[in-house]
Amino acid sequence: MTLPQQAAFHRAALLLGLTTGDAVIAWADSIIARDDEQPSALLDLAMIPPHDLSELRHALEPIATRVDSPDMLRALFDIARRNLQNGERSSADTITVLSQARSFFKLPDDYSVAIQTLANDHMLAVAGLRGEVADVEAGVAAWLAQFEGAEDSFLQNGTH
Repeated sequence: MTLPQQAAFHRAALLLGLTTGDAVIAWADSIIARDDEQPSALLDLAMIPPHDLSELRHALEPIATRVDSPDMLRALFDIARRNLQNGERSSADTITVLSQARSFFKLPDDYSVAIQTLANDHMLAVAGLRGEVADVEAGVAAWLAQFEGAEDSFLQNGTH
């Protein structure tokens, strides 16, 4: 996988709250340690405090590709799946992450429709107007299940 593809992935993961500043800095440090001839923007990135997520995203921008690949999006959804499955993120927060992805990235139409449907169903269930919250939560987990393994595949194979 190219450096711009990796940077785009980390930038998107930061934007959605799916990674930490520490993880992004560790990634930058590992790239710098392997190869002395990296863009100065990567060196600048490594010097940013890990708690300054906005500045980290800004520093990744000149390094990152401008295309949100389907494989990268699937990898991001796999992280969301794992966070939900491990209890690191609630179903409601996961729906927020998915809705943000729908707003921030060009998603395939079927993803966009599914996310909007899940968000609407959740809102209606929480309000007690239609359906059960537990059923919607199960639907979120079921929809995300299709992405299992996508993060590893993306990071190992560098598909883009």
